[in-house]
Amino acid sequence: MMEIFDQKAIELNKQGKKSEKQIKEIKQMMNPGMWMNVGLGFLVFGGIFSLIIGEGSGAMGFFSKLIAGVGLFAALMGFGKWNRRRKLLAESIQTADGTVSFKASEGDGIGSDYIAETGTGKRVSHFGMGGGAGLPPGKYRFYFLDSNGWILGADPYTSEEEMKNSVNGILAEAFGYDMDYLEISRKDASQGILKTAQGVPNISFFMESVPKTSSDDIDETITHTYFTIGGFKFEVTQRAVILDDFPHRVYYLGDKLQAIEIL
Repeated sequence: MMEIFDQKAIELNKQGKKSEKQIKEIKQMMNPGMWMNVGLGFLVFGGIFSLIIGEGSGAMGFFSKLIAGVGLFAALMGFGKWNRRRKLLAESIQTADGTVSFKASEGDGIGSDYIAETGTGKRVSHFGMGGGAGLPPGKYRFYFLDSNGWILGADPYTSEEEMKNSVNGILAEAFGYDMDYLEISRKDASQGILKTAQGVPNISFFMESVPKTSSDDIDETITHTYFTIGGFKFEVTQRAVILDDFPHRVYYLGDKLQAIEIL
């Protein structure tokens, strides 16, 4: 779990410098290349098309203007990304102590997530951590860009064991059992009563149409979210509760999940 914390990069952040990886990630997220190429391509094509048809009128003239408009829009989007990237690369790194905690939304869990906040209540994003890895709950010193809240580095004050215990407690609550049952599942697995599988979770989705009860009902679909760990597949209602960059172990009987823990 501690492998996502790049201590060399953190040392650079303490000095107000960005690591090569962090610079690369900013450039990738703010890459203007596609927009610029598309924009210039449409503008060139629009110019050639206008020369062929002349001033034009009616549908052909409108089409020519449409091509030019799309090209101009794409070129402006590309310039905007280039300018944003330039500012982010030059922006100074901010430092603040804070916490990561899991905040569950009401109802079906949509909107639940592990939220990183500074001590002043500012929410910051885990962008840049291990290529976007979610941060486990705990206390941290964040190194971030103030303009968009991107975390470049996070120095944990919480031990790995405390992080794992926190995550396992969140998983237990989400799947409807307590921590005592997790310990029982471990013992049952050691005795061969339960089967286990482990690995980095792989996410998949299934769209299901909801049958209409009347002709006035609107067509609706339900998205089912599944994770597969070591060949065992199970459905989750709170997708964000699982930190899918980290390996997990599941305990199961038949096709039924009994417990899950982060490794």
